[in-house]
Amino acid sequence: MKRISAIAVFVAACLVVLAGCGEKEEPPTTGPVVTQTTTAQGSTGQTTTGGGGAAPATDEELIRTTIQDFLTVPGDPSVCDELITPRFLRASYGDRQGCVAARKPRALADQVAILARKPGPGGAAIVTVKPQGGVFGGQTLKVTLVKAGGEWRIDKITSNVKVGP
Repeated sequence: MKRISAIAVFVAACLVVLAGCGEKEEPPTTGPVVTQTTTAQGSTGQTTTGGGGAAPATDEELIRTTIQDFLTVPGDPSVCDELITPRFLRASYGDRQGCVAARKPRALADQVAILARKPGPGGAAIVTVKPQGGVFGGQTLKVTLVKAGGEWRIDKITSNVKVGP
C-alpha cells in the first residue's frame, strides 16, 4: 500500500509540474514586422507592415531582380507573364506555351553578373550582364527593359555571339 501511495504522490507531483508547462504569455510585438519572399534562385523582395516602414525597392533592385529571375528561375510560368513584354514573348518564343517550354533548368543560368547599366530611349534601361551556365553561359548580353505599370519588363536581349560562318 505504501508503494501505491508513493507512486500516486509521484504522479500527482508530475501532473502539477506539467500543468505549469506550456506557452508563456509574451508581450505583443511593438516594432515593424518585415516579411521576405524568395524566388527559386534566391532573389528577394521585402515589404514592411506596422511601424515606420521600409523604403520600397529601387528601380536598380527591381531591374536586377527581373533579369536574375528571367535568366535563372526554371519551371515558373509567371516569368513568361510578368517579367517580359508581349513583344519579346512573340519574338523570342512565339507564344506563352513556347516560353514555358523553354524554361528548363539546363537551359537557364546558374548565376548572373550585372556588369553595367545605362539609360535607354524613352526611359528604358539597358543592362549589360554575363550569365554563368545555361544556353547564354559565357556570353555578354545587353538586356533592354521598359517600365510598364510600375514593373520593369524585359523587351529585348542581344548577345555578343557572332552569327553565321
